[in-house]
Amino acid sequence: MAISEIQYASGTIDEEKLILKFDQLVDDGIIQYTSSQRAIRFQDQGFPVRTPVCPFLIFLFAADGTTSLLTFHSQIELIVSPALGAKPALGEKLDSRFRKPETKADPPSLSDIDVTGHEISPINGTHLLAFNKFSGYRPHLLLLTLDPSKRQTTDLDRADIAAAWNTLSSLSRDYIAIFNCGDKSGCSRMHKHMQLLPRPDDFVLWPELVGWERPPLSFKFCEETLSPRMSANAVARICEELVRQARAGEGLYDDDSHFPHNVIITRDWILVIPRSASGHDGVSMNAAGFLGMCWGPTQVFADRWAAVGPLIAMAGCGVPARK
Repeated sequence: MAISEIQYASGTIDEEKLILKFDQLVDDGIIQYTSSQRAIRFQDQGFPVRTPVCPFLIFLFAADGTTSLLTFHSQIELIVSPALGAKPALGEKLDSRFRKPETKADPPSLSDIDVTGHEISPINGTHLLAFNKFSGYRPHLLLLTLDPSKRQTTDLDRADIAAAWNTLSSLSRDYIAIFNCGDKSGCSRMHKHMQLLPRPDDFVLWPELVGWERPPLSFKFCEETLSPRMSANAVARICEELVRQARAGEGLYDDDSHFPHNVIITRDWILVIPRSASGHDGVSMNAAGFLGMCWGPTQVFADRWAAVGPLIAMAGCGVPARK
């Protein structure tokens, strides 16, 4: 199947062909994805009994049969996928075509994200939708700027939001778009990009809970309700305001004077989370981690999450909530 067959038709993306192409690329060894995963569910007795939600834990792992019982005050998904062990860390080169600037004064060079052979479609003439070479989900998508000089340390601009919003609107299934701004936010590549993940359909994400239904969250976040009928410009204005609120009074800037934070967008809500660190006590996370969606290459990753505890890890990576 040609990639072009997946592209827009009447404003939508053919997701059946999207999955078929993803599976083909996995079979061909172009995309790294571990399909031998299964779910184990546990009733979480720590969740307040008055909640109407039936909380459970979802633990996805490779077929070695090992797992750890995890107690958490909300729902969480851990994916242990050996395929993710090949994913390069921040600053590592993918191949000889990509080089890192010698000094901070040097202009950005070529992209450090190689999507050759797994492109899906250009978006708005400013971005490219592609499959993630190191996938934790089926499918796991990337939305990167066509301009390779755009850096992951800059806030989302209106073109970024428009591309993400149009892509979310073009997919018949619900997806989550995440943005990791800078190394403290959990990013692993510097070419500016977002990731799109299929929204889990078998547990409730905490931003969709209200009031006493929510688990106890000790980190700062800024949120707003969205509507699929909103324009991309309206969503962009909301995002800009939430980033301003998240930044206010924190003084969180790294050596390059950018504001480390995460942005999470669905068709129904948007969330901005300021970051103080990329990890806590041996547990690292990107934006999806703050939703309880985490993935890593080994059982050690899952065991560490269980030992530290997701809420504690979130608090250590975020900024303390103001009373």
